[in-house]
Amino acid sequence: MRELGYDFDEKKERCEGADILLDCCAELKDVKSAKAAAELTRTGVGVYEKEALARPVLSVDDCRVKALETFYGTSDGFIRAYKEFISPEVSGKKFLVFGFGKVGKGIVRGLLEHGAACTIVDVSENALNSAFGAEAKRVAASEISSISALLRDNDVLVTATGRDNFLSETAWAQDIKASGIKLMNMGAADEFGPAFAEGDVVNGKKPVNFRLKRPTLLKYLDPVLYAHNAVVSLFYGGRLKTGLQPLPNAMDDSLVREWHSIWGVDPALFNSICPERPDK
Repeated sequence: MRELGYDFDEKKERCEGADILLDCCAELKDVKSAKAAAELTRTGVGVYEKEALARPVLSVDDCRVKALETFYGTSDGFIRAYKEFISPEVSGKKFLVFGFGKVGKGIVRGLLEHGAACTIVDVSENALNSAFGAEAKRVAASEISSISALLRDNDVLVTATGRDNFLSETAWAQDIKASGIKLMNMGAADEFGPAFAEGDVVNGKKPVNFRLKRPTLLKYLDPVLYAHNAVVSLFYGGRLKTGLQPLPNAMDDSLVREWHSIWGVDPALFNSICPERPDK
């Protein structure tokens, strides 16, 4: 950042005095001067949710526009990373995917389109009952008494649960380590946890697409960064209330429709997992 001429300092206390925070992973939540903030990630939203908020916090992660990145962009990044660091061939491979939210659905979509087979594990009955990705097998986490068969039947295990230390807190951690299955994380945080060393997981437990020169292509990031910056006009326009909130529905849906029209993507599949919300 400094080499590119930006005023960059990792000392967060220098942010004190700012009116508006454009935050990521809630790194700036303790800046007391801020009158409003915008948070990009699910991890950061989880932190803000635990706070007694006396200011508006725009949750970009709770907007449909964020799903453009997580559904399309993360899928694209994962496939590119797998081809570059694991194997150029995806077709015929078997993937065990933990987590079937926006990121998990995007990964499964990309894998199925490339001819891979997927088994989904989730704690949510609603997620497992989703009509999306009907070709994929579904397994409820609560029904796994032994994970051996799943490990034996798959080539790669991918985490996309959005939960820190998820696998370390299960009864399966040692079985997973001993199985020799390829391990990859696609969550913003370390979903494998302390039971796994950095060397056990591709890219040291960090999101595998972050190892790429371009982890997420710009076309998927543009609408998310637009939404992140929108906190400024919304705050000064008096359209934000105290507490955690997404973009106004009309703005959110308009951005999603515009993105699909620019890139010529059929929105029907996207709308099936992330339907338009009635305006408020």
